[in-house]
Amino acid sequence: MKKGIPQIKIPIRPSELSIDIVEPYLTTIFAQFADNARKIRQDYDFYCLSHPIESKVRVHDDTDVNNIVIIPDMQYMVNWKAGYTCGNPIKYAQIESIDTDDIQYLNKHIRNCNKRTIDKQVAVWAYAVGKGFYFIEPKSESVNADYQAPYELYCRDADTCVKVYSSFGSKKALFDILYTKVKEISDGHEKDVEYYDIYFPENLYTYKVEYGTNPIRLSQKSRGIAKPLPLVEKKLNSDCIGLVAMGKSMQNAVDNLVSNGLDNIQDIVNQIIVYKNCNLGDTPNEQSEKHRAGMRNGCIVLNSGSKDFPSDVDTLKTELSLSEVRELYTIINENFHATLGVPMAMSSTNSGGTTKSGSEVANGYDNAYNHALNDVNSFLEADQELLEKMLWICKNTRGNKIDTLEASEIEIKYSFNLTDNILTKTQSYVNLVQAGVPPTIALRICKLSNDPEAEGKIIEDSIAEKEKKELEKAQSQSAQQPNNNSQE
Repeated sequence: MKKGIPQIKIPIRPSELSIDIVEPYLTTIFAQFADNARKIRQDYDFYCLSHPIESKVRVHDDTDVNNIVIIPDMQYMVNWKAGYTCGNPIKYAQIESIDTDDIQYLNKHIRNCNKRTIDKQVAVWAYAVGKGFYFIEPKSESVNADYQAPYELYCRDADTCVKVYSSFGSKKALFDILYTKVKEISDGHEKDVEYYDIYFPENLYTYKVEYGTNPIRLSQKSRGIAKPLPLVEKKLNSDCIGLVAMGKSMQNAVDNLVSNGLDNIQDIVNQIIVYKNCNLGDTPNEQSEKHRAGMRNGCIVLNSGSKDFPSDVDTLKTELSLSEVRELYTIINENFHATLGVPMAMSSTNSGGTTKSGSEVANGYDNAYNHALNDVNSFLEADQELLEKMLWICKNTRGNKIDTLEASEIEIKYSFNLTDNILTKTQSYVNLVQAGVPPTIALRICKLSNDPEAEGKIIEDSIAEKEKKELEKAQSQSAQQPNNNSQE
């Protein structure tokens, strides 16, 4: 089965869009959405520790020992990736120095709607299942333009919404759909009812679907002036393949290794007891019952009616040594972390990277940084779209202070945690600067800054100011020197 979440497309051009033309495709759209939502929910539940190991049973039903251990590596890796890219706030910086305070009000709105937390929530969905969704709409009530955002912004579960595209090659979505499932009581019976809110630029249409029936349009509401579609789709990659899809098999292998390893430690796993010339019962159920009773009591008593054929008990074992299991676990775990771009946690780290463990930590963070750069390149398309919608709402809200700022004038910057291997980085930075490399370039080479241009300029200005003061001090001392000589 192909991984990822396929786009939903219909053969309608954007210029032809109307609800009457779309309605014949709704049944197909809703069915495709249900298939995608099912896949998304399965992967997200896996991220939430719903692992197949929970249904583990022993092959031979001769013992009560059945260790089930869920190793939360997948959840840890998704959370680590989301924290690495979005743990620090996404910054919005004005590219050119323009005499306006619009950017200050934009940052106030961003703080007011708690966008930092919402970014992290959307990133978790994007990393786990391949895509996450922002929902943004103008507030219906009036707000204080000095400090309140004029829009509602929150994270929408990825299995409760979808964007529908034109199959004629347009990257722009035709319309958005929000899905809600509720239980309603009719004639004393409870039944599941599905509601679909379909957002066009001008109107909002609500459809109701009951089991085995066609969609029924319930309402049509005007959105006033044509508004941007409310959903912003943040993709981890073009195929929307999440970390769960990439690493599920390795996570299952780790769960199985640890769970069966514990069974093995109890000296039960893969062991079969062979009874020679013994009759534990006339039926399989009786034989199993007597065998289990003997195992629970720690002994088995055998009797034989013939001295020529003495009773005997033997075992067949196919045990794995713990060292071999540990070696296999290490191989899987290292590939697991490397594939998903997460450094391995080391019990002993070396910031200089001169030992084997220190080198592994450094290499792990280099790999994580490269993965994160690819992730951000995929995320920026959604970030730019969300920024445009925020500015559109601000400019179309009466009394709002943002009126001239354009999305093209703003640079969106992610702030990774770059404190790993800090000793080597700072030593390398000092060596480069002493060799005449400008701080801006040295910061970029050593990966000491998420914004080397701005922070490098601050360092250069600070150095220039320090040199200026030292020169002024030297000139002042030089000017006073002749006066001292003349007095002597």
